[in-house]
Amino acid sequence: MKIVSNSSPLIFLSAIALAIKQNADLILLDDLAGRRAAVAYGIEVMGTLGLLKVMYRKDLINNMKYVLDELQKHGFWISTDLYSKMLKD
Repeated sequence: MKIVSNSSPLIFLSAIALAIKQNADLILLDDLAGRRAAVAYGIEVMGTLGLLKVMYRKDLINNMKYVLDELQKHGFWISTDLYSKMLKD
């Protein structure tokens, strides 16, 4: 199994550079340093869980618990409190 980590600053800086070049209104980032850098450049940030919440509200996902469990199964860390909040909202 190969695991790819996006914790390298080069990855999020490349994403931010592309967002700036494309005049993007929003960037999808989970890395805290990347999120802070994007905000510093005036780019709105959404994480994976935020995107999932939008998809759920638009009925593109009908079983949030299954999706969250699959993310965790594949190494995506979600705090217990956030997991519960995602299921309630």
